Amino acid sequence: MLTVYNEWKADLFYNEKNCISCHMETVEREIVPGYGIKKNHRHYFPGSGISKFDTVEAVGLKDIEFYASSMQKTYASIDSFYYELILKNEYAGNKVPSGDPERFYNIRIAVKDETDSIIQQTNRRMGEE
Repeated sequence: MLTVYNEWKADLFYNEKNCISCHMETVEREIVPGYGIKKNHRHYFPGSGISKFDTVEAVGLKDIEFYASSMQKTYASIDSFYYELILKNEYAGNKVPSGDPERFYNIRIAVKDETDSIIQQTNRRMGEE
């Protein structure tokens, strides 16, 4: 977690948001019986996108924006084309994915023929190895 903290500290969100504001849901509940309902935060980071308990639904935060080249719907077999996909971290105050090698994006781009068969594809892993 120290790596993620340092990423956040170096980010432009440093003075605007913190880990709690994005990853720890604000709830109103009674923590200690008899002391009433108070505003507090869930401490299992549901906003990380990875559920810590099987009774808790993971919450995927908006972090990456996808910018793709425009393309025609169909091409002739002799045509060539250029396709560019840009993934930009526009919302997170740390690297995305971050914090754990098990967190990664697998980006797969496939070219299919008229029968929906893949004729070419490329896969790229984005994240720690």
